[in-house]
Amino acid sequence: MTGALEESDGISISDLENSLGEESDGIFLHDLEEFNGISLYDLENSMREESSREFGNNNYGMVAATESSVKNMVNKVKVEDGEEGDCMVCLEELRVGFEASQMPCSHIFHAHCIQTWLNQSHYCPICRFQMPTN
Repeated sequence: MTGALEESDGISISDLENSLGEESDGIFLHDLEEFNGISLYDLENSMREESSREFGNNNYGMVAATESSVKNMVNKVKVEDGEEGDCMVCLEELRVGFEASQMPCSHIFHAHCIQTWLNQSHYCPICRFQMPTN
């Protein structure tokens, strides 16, 4: 059956059939190769892509920090002994001697991580310090 869901997708067909129960009126997923001319595989991928686009386009009411405030208020620093820890955006280690970015509230992040964060939100991800917005 081309394009059908398989157990390698992480969900067994029998689990899906069981979850449908009596509401399925005897139609099981392994009996359906296509739905209105679209394979179930293509339908699933289309829904996944649409969900991903929607998530990427929806900023959930967040307001980005202004570019000028990021340039003027976020400073490049070298991580010193005692300051190492984890970047709270990507959760990876900040190593001693590594160049990082420091917010006005003194929290330190990887430069790329905090730049990406501030393009979506004007709050510090740790203490919610507010950067200026438009």
